Amino acid sequence: MGNRSRVAGIIGVLFSLLVNALVRLNRDDIIINSGYGRWRTYSTIATILMVVSIVAVIVIFVISLLRFAQQKKAAANEALRQRESERAAQSKRKLEDPEDVRKYFLELWREYQDSPRPGGKEMSKRAREIADQLQKMNDYQQRLENLLTINDIGAMQSAREILQQLEDAICRASKLAINQYIATEDPEAFVEAAKLVIASNQQKLDGVEKYLTTLADYASKQDGDMDDAEASLELYCQQMRSMISEG
Repeated sequence: MGNRSRVAGIIGVLFSLLVNALVRLNRDDIIINSGYGRWRTYSTIATILMVVSIVAVIVIFVISLLRFAQQKKAAANEALRQRESERAAQSKRKLEDPEDVRKYFLELWREYQDSPRPGGKEMSKRAREIADQLQKMNDYQQRLENLLTINDIGAMQSAREILQQLEDAICRASKLAINQYIATEDPEAFVEAAKLVIASNQQKLDGVEKYLTTLADYASKQDGDMDDAEASLELYCQQMRSMISEG
């Protein structure tokens, strides 16, 4: 029942209360003019009218609550169906592109933000951390491009390939958490896998940041300082390649 029914019911209750009050307030006049029996009849009718109107309002509100509960349940079922549909679509992805991997973790973050399941909120938090790490790697690559744009130094060109290989390694490591989730659909199992992934990714990201700092330092050196700068750059190149080989 809609708002009109509820409003009509409330008006009916108020009207019945008013009639009941008038009958009782004018008791003496009614008895004098029409007799005690007529007043009792009026009083009974007013009481019945009041009770019926109150019961009607209660019924209207109960029906409204039941309908609201049904609508809420239907909305929850639709949300669940949507999540299952998204999950089915996720399972069909190959996730070969780093951006697709990042979006997958963002979807997990949103899905489990308010999850009542054990480990659900922690899973959401960890999924967001990995998504942020993937975004940070992308940001580092953009910083490298900016360095290469303003510094025309041939020795720095290999840096682009190194960072791309590191991004691929981070994506491969991140998929371990995704695979754990797909295999078990257990948030707590995902969290345990994600902790290892986050630690591994962070080690690579810290190395990339130092590598970019070394590249910037190398690009800023004058001819007389190039030997030390090249030695530092080569050292970090070796460290980056070691991280790539470790996966």
